[in-house]
Formats: sequence, C-alpha cells, structure tokens
Amino acid sequence: MIIIERIISQQERISRAEEIYNRRKIDRGIRVPEKMVNKKAKKKRGYFKKFIFCINIYIIVIVAQNYNYIFSEDIIHKTQEILTYNVKVGEIYTKVVEGFVSIKNDVNSFFTQNKRQSTEEDSVGNGEMEGISQEEQINQEDDVISKNENEGAGIGGGPEEEVEKVEKTQMEIDAEYIKENCNLSLPIKGVVTSRFGVRESTDIISSNHKGIDIGANLGSIIKSSMDGVVTDVLTDEYYGKYLKVQDGEITTVYAHCQSIYVRKGDNVKLGQNIAEVGVTGKTTGPHLHFEIRRENRVVNPEYILTF
Repeated sequence: MIIIERIISQQERISRAEEIYNRRKIDRGIRVPEKMVNKKAKKKRGYFKKFIFCINIYIIVIVAQNYNYIFSEDIIHKTQEILTYNVKVGEIYTKVVEGFVSIKNDVNSFFTQNKRQSTEEDSVGNGEMEGISQEEQINQEDDVISKNENEGAGIGGGPEEEVEKVEKTQMEIDAEYIKENCNLSLPIKGVVTSRFGVRESTDIISSNHKGIDIGANLGSIIKSSMDGVVTDVLTDEYYGKYLKVQDGEITTVYAHCQSIYVRKGDNVKLGQNIAEVGVTGKTTGPHLHFEIRRENRVVNPEYILTF
C-alpha cells in the first residue's frame, strides 16, 4: 500500500507539473500541442463558458418578458425556442444574433411609430381647437413661414434691399380720387397752346397757369366734360365769360367763352353742348381755358385726360 501511494503521489505531482508548464506556455503565447493540454481543465473551461452564456440568455428572456411593450411576442417565443434546443454553441450564437437583429428592427419601428402618432395628434388637436382642417392649417403654416422668410430677407443671407418710399403729392392724390369717382372726357378737340403750371408771364398771360388752353376756331362748340350741376355762370376781367359744372367734390371750369347755353342750377350730362369758344377776358386768341378742381384745389388736367 505504501508503494502504491507513493506511485500515485508521484503521478499526481507529474500531472500538476505538466499543467503548470503548459499554462505558462499558453500565457507566453507559445502554442502547445493538443495532446499535451490537460483535457479535464479544458473541458471544465468549456462548461464554464456555456454556463455564462446560458445565464446571459436567461437574463435577456427575463428582460423581454418584463418589457413586452418593446419586444414582440414573436421575439420572446423565438428566444425560448433557442434555449430548448440541445445544439452546439455556434448554432445558438447564430440564432441569438438573428434575434437581436429582429429586436433592433422592432425597437426602431416602435419609436418611429410613436413619434409619427404624436405629431399627428398635435396637428389634429390644433386644427380642432381652431376650427380648421389639417390641410388648411398646413397652408397657414406655409404662409407664416413664407411671410417670415420675406420679412427676414437680408438678415445674414445678403444685404437687404432698401425700398425708397416716394410720397405722393396732394395733386396726385386728388387726380387718383377724380379718376376713381368721376367719368371725364375732353370738352373740345384742338391743339394745346399752353399747359398747366408755371410759365413766362406778360400783361395778358399769368405766371401760374391753373388750367390748360386748347386752341379752337371762334364759335366752336364746348361740351360738358362730366355729369353735374351748373353752379356758376359769370363774367370777369381774367376769365371773361365762364361757367362751372360740379359733381360732389369735383368741379370743371370753362372760360373765355363767346356764349353760354346753360344757366345756374341746370343739370348737365357728359358730352352735352354748354358753350362756344370765344376771346373774352385776358386772351391772345380764341381758345378754351379748361380747369379741373377738387375742393378748390386745382389739378393738372393732363393727370386725368389725354389731350
């Protein structure tokens, strides 16, 4: 018995020495022949790795069951099937990788769907509160964006174009009002002998011409330039014989007449014969002096009519 014990003890010593020697070679990167590797140690290490892998799989299954709103039932079922298979580690690894790919797709789909649903609920909610459809709300948002882009032009994207504001004169404002509110026509056809505005004055010609002079033969017919009421039929040193036709704020004046066909208070129509061309008052020849006024403010007739 003593001899056997000594032999066994000696063999164990040798086996242990071989194990230590082989481990040191492995640590140093020296390849050890497979037959020299301790089979029991290698087998134990293989079981340990399988044990750790199985624990990880079970943890994943537990997490999946507790968070089933993220992982679908199909994924959980596949994972459970993998655990029941009595196959090699390589096959299990392949199936687990496929399962994780499917899980990743499910998670991405889950968050994408929730984001889209949240956006739609916000849009519908805003539309219902404001009493408009979703399409109208989108159009309004586009209008707001477009308006903001126009208002923000030149802020960082380039120099803002300066728009010069040109203020209209009172005469231009009056001319626009007359064209919008009254229908006027030429009182007579002829050649313009003196235009509206400043001119060289003489004993006969005034320096500030308040109308337009239209040359015509003596006795030519003058027609009313608009509908209205004859407010004045007068004679004075400058205008000679003249009359005024008024419609609301607008008045037309016909001067230097030879004769006048209408009387104060008469209603006249556009194009009606009202007088004849003459040379009365201060004049150098037969012509019609024609004025247009708005509330006693003279307006250049060429702003309104084409002569």
